[in-house]
Amino acid sequence: RGAAFGISLGDDSRWFFIPISILALILLLVLLKQAARRDWLRLVSISMVVAGALGNLYDRVRWDRGVVDFIGPIDLGIMDWPIFNVADMSITCGAVLLAISFWGEERRERAEAVDREEGEPTAIG
Repeated sequence: RGAAFGISLGDDSRWFFIPISILALILLLVLLKQAARRDWLRLVSISMVVAGALGNLYDRVRWDRGVVDFIGPIDLGIMDWPIFNVADMSITCGAVLLAISFWGEERRERAEAVDREEGEPTAIG
């Protein structure tokens, strides 16, 4: 009836999460369109998040009770991992890969900035 890890706004929370999901999908598709074609990590990660979001959106629209979770709970010893589904796995893995992609891009940009600064002549006096 809600979102990740049981976040819920009551019985009708799907009517809140449907437009949020659509907005997120639009933003993700913009990111996908802007991604460099050779940046395979960015393309794969965004595609994974989009696929998972579409799967959960389908469940929210199709089923009165919202997204169908069916894997778990998993006993980790100190806690039980919440119930989830394949779409949630795709969103989570894609989001982690997307964060790695942005982190890598930031590192490359910093390295390029340092290279440019080292290549410029310094003013004396």
